[in-house]
Amino acid sequence: MQLIYNGTILAPGGVIGEPFGIQISQRLLVDAAFFFRATIQSFFARGNLSTDFGFRVKRQFQDILAAQIFCTTHANALPGQGTIIMIAGDSSTGTQQINLQGATLDQVALVPNGVEVEAAYSFHGGNWDTQDLPVPDGTDVMKRSNILLNIGDTFTAWVFDQPFGTPPAVIQATVAAPSGGAGITATPDLSTMTAAGVTIRYNGVAIPDAGYRLMALAIL
Repeated sequence: MQLIYNGTILAPGGVIGEPFGIQISQRLLVDAAFFFRATIQSFFARGNLSTDFGFRVKRQFQDILAAQIFCTTHANALPGQGTIIMIAGDSSTGTQQINLQGATLDQVALVPNGVEVEAAYSFHGGNWDTQDLPVPDGTDVMKRSNILLNIGDTFTAWVFDQPFGTPPAVIQATVAAPSGGAGITATPDLSTMTAAGVTIRYNGVAIPDAGYRLMALAIL
């Protein structure tokens, strides 16, 4: 695996530069509703997916002086915000580029040990973006949607760009609300699911304003 941040190679991969301790934490903004005399709270996903991404990597230098200079100047050379490019896979399995756009650098921690430096990076960002993930026979195993919804919509018929060979095993859906918009729950109607698509319903609630988007995921 290689990791590149705005053109700067942070983890070159291979025997020496392979990243380790990788942590990916994603979360949605969730509203909690308190109803009078209700026995339980109700929660509503508001969208706004965010990602915390961190990893560690070891770098080796020609001498101690180069290692110490790297420790004191490396963070200054990195932009505060940019795109992380992950080159996933290897020569035996094939590789694929995965991007985390709008990534914001949160922290760089550098520990020198002779000619070796262990670097720890942490970033905040939005959602990972990649092409449909292939399996060895070339069949897509994942589809994503990012559909702008119309005012008044109570459901969306999501048609996959290319049909699966069989109906997907997993459907996940959420409605991303615009700033200040009310939370709306998205529920896949499994009775409509085929290899070519599925209907996502909004539990009888109509989309009230412009700017709402359906974010859905289908996995074989």
